[in-house]
Amino acid sequence: MSQRKREDGHSGEHIRVAYHANRQAYSSPRLHAEVQAQGIRCSRKRVARLMKQRGLCARRVRCRTVTTRQEPGRIESRESVGTGLYCIPTH
Repeated sequence: MSQRKREDGHSGEHIRVAYHANRQAYSSPRLHAEVQAQGIRCSRKRVARLMKQRGLCARRVRCRTVTTRQEPGRIESRESVGTGLYCIPTH
């Protein structure tokens, strides 16, 4: 086994551990910084290649935007029963 393959196996294991320790949310730039902080030297492209070989990819965090807020005390009008339209009392 070549030296590069041995180093890839060693680095890949550290990358996998860091990936799972960070809720599978880190992509290659963040994992590269994490691995370097542990004292392991490898390039960002190598981290990306090892992640791809092992099937590791960052989960995308999606934020749900609330576009309409329901008013407290709203009343459904008689004309719009069953249509989902509401009116807000003004008194």
